Amino acid sequence: MNISLNEILKNNIFNSAVVLAGQNGIGREVKRILVFDYPCNNEILNRKTLASGDLFITCLEQFREDRDGIYDYINALIATKSSGC
Repeated sequence: MNISLNEILKNNIFNSAVVLAGQNGIGREVKRILVFDYPCNNEILNRKTLASGDLFITCLEQFREDRDGIYDYINALIATKSSGC
């Protein structure tokens, strides 16, 4: 059974959560939830680690020294139709 990101955000634990971007994708189905605090690199992208329906939990710490890398990460999430980050 899958659930939409919108349904997850209705849970009381997320009362203070704010959708910063991608409001149009809030109804996407969540198929997997992953913790992602590993540097995003071509190896991860080439191995097809990211998949449609992935919801990523991350603090984005891996981009502290690589601010440009965050754009590659976000673009990869968009390209693979992930459910959110």
